[in-house]
Amino acid sequence: MNVTEALRHLANPERARFNARLLPMVDESAVLGVSMGDMRTVAKNVENGRLDESLPDFLAGLPHASVEENIVHVLAVNGITPASGWRKAMELFLPYADNWMVTDAIDPRILRSRRSTPAEVEAVLSAGMDWLRQEHTYTVRAGILVLLNAVNRGHCAQPHVDVVSQVRHEDYYVHMAAGWYLATVFEKAPAAVRPRLETGAGMDPRVWHLTMRKIVESRKTNLADRDWAKARRRQAVTAARASREFE
Repeated sequence: MNVTEALRHLANPERARFNARLLPMVDESAVLGVSMGDMRTVAKNVENGRLDESLPDFLAGLPHASVEENIVHVLAVNGITPASGWRKAMELFLPYADNWMVTDAIDPRILRSRRSTPAEVEAVLSAGMDWLRQEHTYTVRAGILVLLNAVNRGHCAQPHVDVVSQVRHEDYYVHMAAGWYLATVFEKAPAAVRPRLETGAGMDPRVWHLTMRKIVESRKTNLADRDWAKARRRQAVTAARASREFE
């Protein structure tokens, strides 16, 4: 049994219909409806040689036919070391990434492992920063999510915050990822991002509004900070209305 066959065996039509509604940018026929837990199992099976298809053969089989195969691809690449191998594998794959669900599977083991050296971690973060400067929507989103994973693992650097806060792109899914990242930084290291959020200087207004919304909606952020974010949003809305009235 290869990866495709394993996933089709686990497909759930009801879940497929639900997930397809969340992925309007993808053809419905490309959504199988496999749970994330099952996809992780399939990824581990191909990594550990428990399928008839080898990991190198699966990774070389681009493009894949389904969203789930792409997610399993990312899950398998997450485990690659050293960082240079992980980056090469991701950059071969990213041109085929076509939806947010695939990029949200990015979680490099190098950022999670206590055995990773500072140089390996920095190499992963450098890849994320480089991807932010690309045009392809889901390559940019992937770069932001690498940096988001880094924040969640205790690696928060001011240069990363500055670059993400000034990201310029027309796609909503990039704006959402940037807002998610900045709201997470605000939760964990507020001094790194609060001055920029206070004024919105240099920020795409769409990213600013999504960031503030996520801060307000987060139950991990303390009440005082949520109240501050609510007040700033109200001020921004009032200012925007006044500006339109005087046009």
